[in-house]
Amino acid sequence: MLVFYREPRQYFMIISPFIMVLSLIILLATIVSAFSSGNKELDKQIIRVATAYFFPVFLLYGFCVSSGIYMIVSLFDKENKMRKYMFLSGVGPFAYYGGLFCADLLLFLITEFCFIIFTLVFKLQAYSSQMGGFILILSSFGMALIAFTYLFQHWFKNSESAFRFIGYIYLAFGLLLPFAFILFFGIVTRTVWGLYLGNAIIYFINPFYVLMEGVQNLMIIYIEKKYFPNQPIEYVHITKNLVATVATSTLTMIGQAFFYMGLVILKDHKDCNAFKKTGGNDGRMQPQLQVYTDVIEHEKEVKNPANNGNYYIKAVDLKKTYASTGLQAVCGNTFGIKKGEIFGLLGPNGAGKSTTFSMLTLDEAKTAGECMVIQKRVEDVDVLAEGSYIGLCPQYNTLWDQLTVDESLNLVARMKGLNNADRDRNKQLILETLELTDFVDTAAKNLSGGNKRKLCCA
Repeated sequence: MLVFYREPRQYFMIISPFIMVLSLIILLATIVSAFSSGNKELDKQIIRVATAYFFPVFLLYGFCVSSGIYMIVSLFDKENKMRKYMFLSGVGPFAYYGGLFCADLLLFLITEFCFIIFTLVFKLQAYSSQMGGFILILSSFGMALIAFTYLFQHWFKNSESAFRFIGYIYLAFGLLLPFAFILFFGIVTRTVWGLYLGNAIIYFINPFYVLMEGVQNLMIIYIEKKYFPNQPIEYVHITKNLVATVATSTLTMIGQAFFYMGLVILKDHKDCNAFKKTGGNDGRMQPQLQVYTDVIEHEKEVKNPANNGNYYIKAVDLKKTYASTGLQAVCGNTFGIKKGEIFGLLGPNGAGKSTTFSMLTLDEAKTAGECMVIQKRVEDVDVLAEGSYIGLCPQYNTLWDQLTVDESLNLVARMKGLNNADRDRNKQLILETLELTDFVDTAAKNLSGGNKRKLCCA
């Protein structure tokens, strides 16, 4: 929520659906004024009816445009490897996406509240007279939209490009694809049931389509009850026997939300545990440096079975080959680190230092060899239970730009499970030791390069 609060462009995005519907009223008012009959009450009634009729389309368009705000945080965390750091700190897939979902749903409810006020102020009786159903449809759509967006974000590698283009993609997915898909099924099967089948498939996978059908159904119910009270209501049909009622639309979108969130959590679990996948073909060896006697002796000591319990971190014949290059990035590294030791790797650019540490910090999967941290094989490490014992300061800055130094330290302390007393004591020690006390209320993005590295270490 702090990231949203400090990102002004997202203010516009959160109310953009509301703006789209307002633009509809302005457009309709302009058209009606141009062809006015001179009867102001009649003109107002025409504008209200036309607004209610086109409302679902503009509502859908607005939500397509604003949907990018629901993937910015998670994509930023992913592309800057913040998600990996949070996983190491004990924040599992359910906790991570569950927390994001609650925060994003709160943002969606702000937009929903605007629409509720809008229907009341502009007297859109097709929806205001059925406010309970309208709220249920919008709320369940918000749940489905957020979950679907979390899943869809995996198509993007960059949060900025996602924020920029997701609206156009969703417009095609929400408005054009449903009708094209249904028409395709009808043409291929040349039967009515083919149209129903295509309609049902789109209905159960596409939350935008469910929203539009559900809101249209509210309008149809209102019109037929008001103007044709003695005739049976002709609902919007999904199949011959399935009708897009409020209950059907709401339950469908809630089901979509659970289904997509399940896929998202499974995907995140797979990505976070990718380091446990071992294997692959050894690539071509690159030119080797001269190996000094002390290094050879150290390798013999590490490989000696009698010393197995002496090392907290150990690598034996550790190898890594990237399939894209076919070359060994790490060519059989062997070393061990005992309790209390400070250990470093020296070597020229491309020697495999960063890749070695990536495997040790559970960021990369090894191709072959043995790799141990906290006296366990990496494959056996329970990250959620034991990841907090692993401290990590990568060569790039892993910082939330919008958070202050104080907020960043509080967030990390909470992820590590520290109580308030331990948090405050450790925070005070860090601020004084790293000379960050004067910058405690400074946003990370405004720190100098050196202070960013200090905060990263903390």
